[in-house]
Amino acid sequence: MFRQYLFIVAIVLGMLPSAFSQEARESPLPAEATKLMSRLIGTWTTEGVRNGTPFTGLYQVRFNEAKSGLIFFSREGDRLSHGVGYWDAATGELVETWIGNGLSLALRVSPVSGDTADGRAVLFLPGGEQATVNTTTTHSEGQFKFDGSEGGGETFQCTFTRVPIEQSEAALANYGQFMVGGTWVCDSQTPAAKHRYTWRPGKTTLVLDRQSGEYPGLTLISVDYASQSVVGQDVDDDGTVGRGIWLQTDDDTWLMYGRYSSESEVQDFQLTLHRESPDELRTSGTLIVNGKETTINEIWKRKRDR
Repeated sequence: MFRQYLFIVAIVLGMLPSAFSQEARESPLPAEATKLMSRLIGTWTTEGVRNGTPFTGLYQVRFNEAKSGLIFFSREGDRLSHGVGYWDAATGELVETWIGNGLSLALRVSPVSGDTADGRAVLFLPGGEQATVNTTTTHSEGQFKFDGSEGGGETFQCTFTRVPIEQSEAALANYGQFMVGGTWVCDSQTPAAKHRYTWRPGKTTLVLDRQSGEYPGLTLISVDYASQSVVGQDVDDDGTVGRGIWLQTDDDTWLMYGRYSSESEVQDFQLTLHRESPDELRTSGTLIVNGKETTINEIWKRKRDR
């Protein structure tokens, strides 16, 4: 059971305190800070290994409203982490603070050369233990690699690949071109789910009316230019809300991650939507409800309007 066509939850709470200060608004970042931070802005797909376990996921970075610091979101499978970052003028370092999955992390990064930055991270582990890890970040066109494998017994290596804004714009247009028209029906849900897509004027926002099924409600899908990604904002008939992110991986395939919270449930899903034919879509992946994992494999068929 799952929320079909809802999109990857990426709710990032919090704002750097400096974002609200007059001093932050009047004191622009130095050039080296702006250069280092700007290279991180956007949405990235990730592939790496944490403590010997491989993962794929998503990484997002945006400026805060004052453009004095950064707001981070990271996803490795169903592991979610959030962070904030600011420039320490006294040391010439980008300082990141992360929290998620029972541990927190403080990371300091210093530019070394045009494409390389060294850092050191302190991990605050469950039970009050700490680990210190040395890090290296190497940038190239559309990609950067992070290596945190030295010291402390904790290891992390990851390759980050940028999702260009043009790719997100095309992903939304392609999805709308395929899904708009008729009603999509999934008979394996109880009751049967019926979903209908329409464009708002201008064709920059896609509206999904989940008319029936296990999770009736409304979804608005558009490109978020701050994160350079496709984002869906969901409101269910029972009042549950969510915000998510969505990627196209090839001409016929879309990848979705998501997390939704209600009074009684926390749902997390990772789905692949594959176009089987002009009027058929297969959705497969995993759904985790309150920690219990279920495998998803459903077929949606279009009933065209007469």
